Amino acid sequence: MANKFLSGINVTGTATLNTVVNAGTNTDKFLVLDASGNVDFRTALELYNDLGIGSLPAGFTSTVKHAVKAGVALTKGQAVYVTGADGTNMIVGKASNASEATSSKTMGLIESNLSQNGQGVVITEGLLAGLDTTGATNAGDPVWLGVDGNLIYGLTNKPYAPAHLVFIGIVTRINANNGEIFVKVQNGFELREIHDVDLITTTPINGHILGYNGTLWVNKTIAGWLGYTPVTNARTLTINGTSYDLSADRSWTITPNVNATNTQDYTATAAQTTFTVTGGYTVGQLAVFYNGSKLASNEFTATNGTTFVLATACQANDIVQAVVAVTGGGIGGSGTTNYHSKWTASGVLGNSLIWDNGTNVGIGNTNTTYTFDVTGTGRFTSTLLVGGAATFSGTLTVNNEGITINRGAGNGYLLFQTNGTDVGSIYSTTGGGIRLRNATSDVLTINSAGNVGIGNNTPENRLSIQGTGGISGLVRWSDGVTGTGFLGQTTDGITYVHSNNNALAFGANGSNNFAETMRITSGRVGIGMTAPADLLSVSANSPSMSLRYTSAGTTSTPVQANFYFRDFTGSGDIRGGIYFQDQSQSTSGCNMLLRVMNNSNTIITSINMRADGSVWNFNNSTTWQQSSDIKIKENIRPIGDALGKICALNPTHFEYKNKLGKTKTGFIAQEFEQVFAGHVTESYPSEEYAEYFEEGEMMKSIDADLIPYLVKAIQEQNQLISELRKELDTLKQLVK
Repeated sequence: MANKFLSGINVTGTATLNTVVNAGTNTDKFLVLDASGNVDFRTALELYNDLGIGSLPAGFTSTVKHAVKAGVALTKGQAVYVTGADGTNMIVGKASNASEATSSKTMGLIESNLSQNGQGVVITEGLLAGLDTTGATNAGDPVWLGVDGNLIYGLTNKPYAPAHLVFIGIVTRINANNGEIFVKVQNGFELREIHDVDLITTTPINGHILGYNGTLWVNKTIAGWLGYTPVTNARTLTINGTSYDLSADRSWTITPNVNATNTQDYTATAAQTTFTVTGGYTVGQLAVFYNGSKLASNEFTATNGTTFVLATACQANDIVQAVVAVTGGGIGGSGTTNYHSKWTASGVLGNSLIWDNGTNVGIGNTNTTYTFDVTGTGRFTSTLLVGGAATFSGTLTVNNEGITINRGAGNGYLLFQTNGTDVGSIYSTTGGGIRLRNATSDVLTINSAGNVGIGNNTPENRLSIQGTGGISGLVRWSDGVTGTGFLGQTTDGITYVHSNNNALAFGANGSNNFAETMRITSGRVGIGMTAPADLLSVSANSPSMSLRYTSAGTTSTPVQANFYFRDFTGSGDIRGGIYFQDQSQSTSGCNMLLRVMNNSNTIITSINMRADGSVWNFNNSTTWQQSSDIKIKENIRPIGDALGKICALNPTHFEYKNKLGKTKTGFIAQEFEQVFAGHVTESYPSEEYAEYFEEGEMMKSIDADLIPYLVKAIQEQNQLISELRKELDTLKQLVK
């Protein structure tokens, strides 16, 4: 019998073994049973010859083989995988990288040709010779599992997904008949087989993305990773007016022809959607921003090259911005040396009015010798700051603005010259005033308090005039014919107004003729008359007024001052008057009376203003009448929103500062004015309240009659109540 390898020995009788000496010193020997039934030791070389497979290759150590049964017909050198077992033998078939099932159980290369159900061995590790390895390029090329048991050679042909990667071994010899492969099967891992990759919890589907969740690599959709669902229909990318299909195109050539952008800003009105682009745009070259955010292409329409329309209407004062790409070959144009450029057309540059040689700048001129030189009319709507000397060869006109002269620590001034010689100036003083000066000295001063001094550099009053004094006066006027008047000061310091006639008259000049309105003569003042009979007489060719002061003649008796209205055109009888009385002088207890009398000196009506602050009419009543006949009225119109105005008022309790302890009720004029602007007036404060105001400050007073507004407010409220009642009645009917 042929030599056989002993994988197990079962001796029931006596077995004869060669002596140990036959093993020799080489421990790399195998125990075999020869044809005579004897057990002997054989070297690898001896076994190689015993099996008839030729000489032992250099460097050979060992081969791992396994007995198998062919499930299909197999050819020597084909890759096989385990398809099953029959209880005695493993059954193998042709391995393939096309699926997990046919690749993951790859066992090795079949050692010899086998028919279906034939018995043979599979080399799982070690050298397999007698193969056709001409598919390899170089010895040492890796060998990979192909399909239907075939092999793939080389790194460049290495299989990739969806093929399954299985390493078979290394080509050790390239030959058509005696090629050799060192078998060392290594099955490549599937992604889900890696220890930190979890593709089991969520079954992978088309479109899943692998990502790290902080613990494992897991699969999710892009929406699962982003936290929102992205737009899926935006598959077109437009570059320089050319559209590319992102689902098909993966690379493009972009012509760099966008050279500049033109930005236009708009402040939208309420509900505005359409905007016009000045200069137009190329379709596809317009970007639109809404309140700083760029709009997507489906959020606006821009197809006509002139306007664009937003898909959503704007709110009032929204900011819309159009950015137009300037294309078509870039920016072009020509210009002249030293001129600043400007846009002369869309995408075209040319000369502006500004000339700049690096040292001097001219507007409207060239080759100027000044640092800044403007030819033509200049306008400054804000501040023109001149830090040094400024020379104007023409007229300087300032409209609706002013000229500011700031000299730092010194005094600013305007200097006037004639042919280079100083003739006068206006300059500021250290204390904040202004002085007018002639060629040699100051002649007029206005200080920081607003006081004016003529010949006086330190005026303490609103107008201070200082001269040589004397009876000639400081101010003199004369028509050169009838007389002369003076305003001045005598040598003993008495200020006077003087006329060289017997009377001092006041009036107006109308149509080149003097029209007298008041005269002071012989200590009497006449208004509307030239010969006053009383200290103050007023006449207007109708019932007149005179002022008379009376006294009981002793200092212990209270005095009274009366204004009488007399009829100087008739009997001279008193027709009315204003009577100022001490409280003890009157049984009615009033301080002032206003009276109107008829021809019989009978009181028709009067107003009594009492010491306690109350005001009474002729009948000692607080009821008043108001002239209201339609014949004396114009521009009659209804009152609107009276209820709203009344509700907006803020009634208050208060005390006047000069009458503390006496509580009053009313409104604050400044607050009242916010509601009834036309019913608050301003006037200079009376002497009673002057101490609470700055000089020149006005005092506000309320002159509104609130009764019409209150009546209208009641009407409006009544109408509202009526409407609410109707609604209530309707609701009652509905709930029945």
